[in-house]
Amino acid sequence: MLSWQGGDLDNDAVTYAIAFGTSNPPPLAATEQTATTYFPGILNTETTYYWQITASDKDGLNTVGPVWHFTTGTKSAKFSCSSVSQIPKVECEALVALYVSTNGPDWTYNRRWLRSSRPCDWYGVECGPGGVQGLYLDANDLTGSIPSQLGNLASLMYLDLGWNQLTGSIPPQLGNLANLRLLNLAWNLLAGSIPPQLGNLASLEILHLDANGLTGSIPPELGSFAYLWSLQLAGNLLSGSIPPELGNLPLLSTLDLSYNRLSGSIPPELFNTDPLYLHLNNNQLTGAIPLELGNLSSLNYLYLNDNQLNGPLPFNFTSLWLDAFYFGNTQVCVPNTAAFQNWLASIKNLQSSGLTCP
Repeated sequence: MLSWQGGDLDNDAVTYAIAFGTSNPPPLAATEQTATTYFPGILNTETTYYWQITASDKDGLNTVGPVWHFTTGTKSAKFSCSSVSQIPKVECEALVALYVSTNGPDWTYNRRWLRSSRPCDWYGVECGPGGVQGLYLDANDLTGSIPSQLGNLASLMYLDLGWNQLTGSIPPQLGNLANLRLLNLAWNLLAGSIPPQLGNLASLEILHLDANGLTGSIPPELGSFAYLWSLQLAGNLLSGSIPPELGNLPLLSTLDLSYNRLSGSIPPELFNTDPLYLHLNNNQLTGAIPLELGNLSSLNYLYLNDNQLNGPLPFNFTSLWLDAFYFGNTQVCVPNTAAFQNWLASIKNLQSSGLTCP
């Protein structure tokens, strides 16, 4: 980034013309710029560049600066994990693969990556006994694909790559991370199906894959987690039916399957678990709402809107304590009883279908 000091003695607005290139004098690169910085793009190594600034005010007076120059350095040598002792070599190689595969030089923050032989000091890397325990690189401008070598981080507990621009598919090798508690790949550009191997993550507590372009069905293997409390798959292109195995998650607090292409009926087995938040809205679900849903004691937020559901609200819904209930844009009707009407009136955030049962 080139920068300079500018301004006008009369406080008039000033614009700048930037000349930049490898010849002297340099060619014109930008005009009518008001900022006092200029990004020339990716530069070649071992090359001399020249640049010059011309300032102009509203009266047409110009001030031409001197020609400055600088020479870029040589390309850094390829990083070797042979000199690394903080973590196992195979884990160092996995980190290097991540840096290379996701365009590490252009990350927002890449402090010490591949410039220090102490990977535990690299930005976003957290170490503990045994090796790397956390990778926190969310919202860091990662592009490219997730390398399969991350499956070799045997001690990893937290993998947060959310809010980036990652493409490609989710490597099934991530299912090897037996100690993983958090897997956040949300808000990327990932495609392909959800690997069923993720069901092997016996310690997983949080699985966020929302806001990607994932396709295919939801693997029933995702119902095998003993400690999972948040499962968010919203905003993808997932199709097929909701696997009843998701009702086998004993600690589930948040289940968000909204904004997909899920079809079929809502499986009654889903309510063997008792979530606080349940988002099934904006899918293609059909049929009646299962009676079992009305038996949940922890549920506070229920979103069923924008589906093809029909039939009456189950009679036992009046025992639910809801802060939010959305069932608009469905064919679900409300029983025409005082008890039901009073119950609906007590809900703070309500979106009704507007239909009353005959």
